[in-house]
Amino acid sequence: MALARPTIPSRYAFGMTTQITVRLADDAVQAVDETVREGLFASRATYLTWLVQRDAMRRRSLADLQRMAAEGEPYPELHGLATSAAATPLDLD
Repeated sequence: MALARPTIPSRYAFGMTTQITVRLADDAVQAVDETVREGLFASRATYLTWLVQRDAMRRRSLADLQRMAAEGEPYPELHGLATSAAATPLDLD
């Protein structure tokens, strides 16, 4: 009789997760809860995950623009855009 192979629960279909504890100001929690209540995200976790992924993408894009401004890029007509965008401060606070 063959042993049954253990199956991976479906909740791990897209990778493992790690639970963390985060302290947020009351107004930040209210904003998160309001966004979830409006139905834009299923949970606090999905909203915060989206925010972290969005910020990571923004940082990668900024690094690309800075590299393009410093080294030049294969599309010279974009050089002015890259230089301007890389020098533009991002006020996210």
